[in-house]
Amino acid sequence: MAYAIADAVMHIHRERVGRGPTKAQAFFRRNVVVVVMEDTMTRGEKNLVANGQAEGARATRASFSEMMRGDLVAAVEELTGAAVVAFLSDSSAEPDVAVQVYARDRQGPGVSTPPAGRDGHVRGAAGPAGAASAAHDSNGESGGHTDGTSRTPTDDNGA
Repeated sequence: MAYAIADAVMHIHRERVGRGPTKAQAFFRRNVVVVVMEDTMTRGEKNLVANGQAEGARATRASFSEMMRGDLVAAVEELTGAAVVAFLSDSSAEPDVAVQVYARDRQGPGVSTPPAGRDGHVRGAAGPAGAASAAHDSNGESGGHTDGTSRTPTDDNGA
């Protein structure tokens, strides 16, 4: 499921903005979905940053995010089976990284978090503390994380 979410977000960006991020990683825990994207800026936004107008690029990115909000929320709701009650988005010009957070009304089907042990840590799930994650780049490669490592989700979230 995490791969499908990252793929959907990249596709929506590509369709609505003219280009999508070159890398995206989605992960979730309980009722929260987070998508982290790299290399998101358009040529125009990159030119703004190069000319000392990073705030202008961030404002443009915020406008794009607001324009895509409905499509992004609908995609996450469809893929997770839970309603999104809050959508938050922010970006950084240097480095070119953007993040989207989706708070859902409940834990959707196929999204499970194993119970924590006595020490409060969750064991037997993909990623830290029970978070399931998947990443891919614009070439369709999956499993590659931005730190150069590779990991395949091992839980039953359908990713």
